[in-house]
Amino acid sequence: MTELQMLVVAGAFILAGIAKGAIGIGLPPIAIGVMTLSLPLGDALAIMTIPTMITNVWQAFSGRRFMPLLRRFGGMAAAAVVGVIGVAALLGTLGKAGTLGWMGCLLVLYALIALFAWRPVMPRAAEPWLNPLIGLASGAVAGITGMAAVPFLPYMQSLQISKDDLIQGLGHQHDRWRGGAPSHLRGRVDRPEGAPRRLARDVPQDFPLRHAGARPEHGARLVLRGSLMFTPAFKVTICGIPELPQHFAAGVTHVLSIIDTHEPRPTALDSYGEIDHELIRFDDIVAEYAGFEACTPADIEQLLAFGERVRAHPDAHVLVHCHAGVSRSTAAAAILMAQFRPGEEEAAFLKLLELRKHGWPNTRMVEFADRLLERDGAMLKGLVAYRRALLNEKPHLSEIIKNIGRGHELPV
Repeated sequence: MTELQMLVVAGAFILAGIAKGAIGIGLPPIAIGVMTLSLPLGDALAIMTIPTMITNVWQAFSGRRFMPLLRRFGGMAAAAVVGVIGVAALLGTLGKAGTLGWMGCLLVLYALIALFAWRPVMPRAAEPWLNPLIGLASGAVAGITGMAAVPFLPYMQSLQISKDDLIQGLGHQHDRWRGGAPSHLRGRVDRPEGAPRRLARDVPQDFPLRHAGARPEHGARLVLRGSLMFTPAFKVTICGIPELPQHFAAGVTHVLSIIDTHEPRPTALDSYGEIDHELIRFDDIVAEYAGFEACTPADIEQLLAFGERVRAHPDAHVLVHCHAGVSRSTAAAAILMAQFRPGEEEAAFLKLLELRKHGWPNTRMVEFADRLLERDGAMLKGLVAYRRALLNEKPHLSEIIKNIGRGHELPV
């Protein structure tokens, strides 16, 4: 996580915490809405899980009517958990561009309800059948977007209930239906949408976000400091296709798309307006295999020509993406950063540690770039240095790389 992202997360929790402390609600809608300005939706939801559970446990037990409220709203909580888990099993859409859009619609709807102070009144006699129905609907909404603000909050506010009971009841409900969220999020965040695992040599689908490893040792910290000293001649952003909607308003001037041979052009790029867009197609493999198109020198020549155009544009902001933002995009970004910086190839590759928390650059692309730029092996040495630093920080990745048939790429 970059310093800017940490500041955004801190600001999100400060704003949301003020709202939560003042009125007892609003932590997830406000915090997630702010965090997704700089983080993928899946990461924002994962960050929210523990703080939400802790604050809601405290809120649920803070009053003296825990058991009466549990008896009154227990059915709603159980139905909400069923809705969360059911959507997780059936749809599996967390992190897609559509999911982010639906979350935005939900935030707007929630804001409009609050703005116009719409407060329908529900009779107590209707609660036995309305509670489970609202719980199921709220759980389904939470399963898709990570929030249950609608219809849950307007419904709770429509009940004939005191303010103190309302606040404690909200803690009851959020605490229990979110209890089903960790397993739901694990299934959706640990396996983001990405390229299918077509060959044993392909990067696996669950590789990108499995980054919980040992803390880096002193040598790794020195390497990271070295990467921070390298400043590219232009701003660089690396992502996968699902993350494209998050960057269209970030001032991107140039986009490099490297996608599979038969993959359609990402529709999310239509939102980017006037940009210099280069589209290159080849499969993410590191050698020639029947039925697939490997990278060729012509592909890297096209990439370097794109780099020439970037160099001519002052204050360029380059977005490089492949399907998952792991292999082809990281290799391309390092090549572009080193293209006009001979002698700084290693620093360019180490910069990837800062730009992208998960990556394993495509070796074949780097080999061709080294040859075309006449770097006499310096690009490959930079790639090896990056991999050593990455594995020093996340040693568990070695086993994953071996399991997908690319153990030969591990540094000796």
